[in-house]
Amino acid sequence: MAILLFELVRLVAAATMLMAGASKLFDPYPMAKGLNQVFTSPVLSPARWAYVARLVAAAELLAALLIATRWAHEAGLLLLLIVGVGIIGFAGIAMATKKRVSCGCFGGNGTQSVGLPNLLMGTGLAGAAVVLLTAPARPAGGEPDWLLSATAALATVAVLVRHRASLLPPFTQHFQSFSKMMGA
Repeated sequence: MAILLFELVRLVAAATMLMAGASKLFDPYPMAKGLNQVFTSPVLSPARWAYVARLVAAAELLAALLIATRWAHEAGLLLLLIVGVGIIGFAGIAMATKKRVSCGCFGGNGTQSVGLPNLLMGTGLAGAAVVLLTAPARPAGGEPDWLLSATAALATVAVLVRHRASLLPPFTQHFQSFSKMMGA
């Protein structure tokens, strides 16, 4: 039972990082805008914050890969911990300064303000990293082969559900043209 719980925590952490990293890589500007609003910097122009957002996306994607595949597992969990603490810091500063900023976090579109849900998500990710880093060693040969596939499937379903409004019209249009071509 403990192994199943351990693997479930890994699956959720890896899928969350996969979804978060992919959305930031696809569109880094909501996070860049949020970072610029919270951390005004004479060195970083608003456009340069997009590079920071892409760096965060790369760290999240790398964490997802390392956690799901167990390649350098501890490094992936350390990245997960750093991302979680970063989210806690960003959300905490935004809330403490009463700034209404958005970040496009976790696949969001950047319209929802940073707040308690972000703080809780950061705490959950950091907590998962600590639990997985401090868990006793797993017995050899107990590795489920399905974890990487389940991570990809869970993240894909989450993205499809979250972005269905923008993903459905092209498919609908395609199938309408296909049915016209078939003479229906």
